Amino acid sequence: MEDNLSKRILEIVNRVLRERGISKKPNLEDSLAEDGIGLDSIGRLSLLAEIEKEMHIDFPEEYWGSRTFKNLEEIVQFISPK
Repeated sequence: MEDNLSKRILEIVNRVLRERGISKKPNLEDSLAEDGIGLDSIGRLSLLAEIEKEMHIDFPEEYWGSRTFKNLEEIVQFISPK
């Protein structure tokens, strides 16, 4: 299950990066910071919005502000059924 989830998250990330003209091939360990997957703060917010929309989930409000995911793996673990 988590492999399919990881693959789906990476597909969303790849699409968002392409739309922003970023040609990086991300992996789950990449930081969400600019020196990681290459998105600035607005890009990261857009990515979270796309993941919410595609995965039919809502991230808690704190993930939109001061608290954030460190990398893509944390997003997968957050979404993954417990």
